[in-house]
Amino acid sequence: MKERILVTGASGFLGFNLCNLLKDRFSLLGCYHNHNITVPGVETVQMDIRAEKQVEELFISFRPHIILHTAALSHPNYCQEHAEESFGINVFAVKIISDLSLKYNAKLIFTSSDMVFDGEHAPYSESASVSPINRYGEHKALAEIYIREHNSQAAICRLPPLYGRPGPYSGGFLQSVRTALEGGRGIFLYTDEFRTPLYVEDAAAGLLCAARAALPVLHLAGDERLSRYDLGCIIARRFGYNTQLITPCSQEQKPQPAPRPRDLSLANSLAKSLGFKPRSISDCLRALL
Repeated sequence: MKERILVTGASGFLGFNLCNLLKDRFSLLGCYHNHNITVPGVETVQMDIRAEKQVEELFISFRPHIILHTAALSHPNYCQEHAEESFGINVFAVKIISDLSLKYNAKLIFTSSDMVFDGEHAPYSESASVSPINRYGEHKALAEIYIREHNSQAAICRLPPLYGRPGPYSGGFLQSVRTALEGGRGIFLYTDEFRTPLYVEDAAAGLLCAARAALPVLHLAGDERLSRYDLGCIIARRFGYNTQLITPCSQEQKPQPAPRPRDLSLANSLAKSLGFKPRSISDCLRALL
C-alpha cells in the first residue's frame, strides 16, 4: 500500500513539481486555494488552509502519513505590504496544520526559507540564530518557532530560491528571467544579493530525505553561491539570450519594499550526509533545454 502524502500549495511552483515527481511512488492529495490545478494521477481539492474545520475534515478523510506543507505567500514585497494576509497564511495556517499533523500522527515537513536570516553571517548552518529583516522572513521564523515548540515530530526545511520546470501558475526566478529576455525586455538584477539556488527536483528529493530523518531543521540548498546577476547571466547564456539585456545593479540603486539580506548562502553538509545530492546549475539547466 502506497504512503499517503498531502501536498499543500499544489498550484504553486514547488507544490506542482512535487505532485508530478512523486505521483507514481505515493498516493497524493494536492490542495490549492485560488488556482484550480489538474495533475494526472493526483487527486486535488480546493481548501483554505486557514479554515481549521475544513483542514481537519481533510485529515480525517485522507489520513496522510506525510504532509509536505509548501503553501505560502512567498513574495517578500507583497508580504511587506500585506502584513495581515501574510500572517494568516504564513503563521496562523501553519499552526493549524502543525497541530493537526500531531493529532493525526502525520509527519509534517514545513518548507521555510533562507529569509529567516539577516544576511550578515553566511554561510548559515542549521544551528545558526534566526534574525530576519523583512516581514516574510519574520513570519517564516514565527512559524518555525511554533513548530519547534509544539511538534517534535516535524521537520523544518529551509530552502533557497528554486528553479526548474514552471507550473501553470508559477515558475520561479528562472521563468521570470526567461520570459523577460524572450520578449526582448531588459531586466535589472542585483550583484550584491547572494543565494545558493536549488533545482526544484533536487528540492523534492531533499524533502523526502527530511521525511525519513529525525532532524528538526534541515537546509536544502545548492552547492553554488551566486548573485542574482550571475545566475541571470548563466540562464541567458544557456538558453541563447542576449546578456546585454541584463543590467547589473546594487540593492541601493533599486530598493524594494522588503529589505533584502545581503548573503543568504546556506550550508548543506548535514543534508548531504543523509544522501541529499544537489546537482550543478549547469547540469540542471542542460536538462531543461
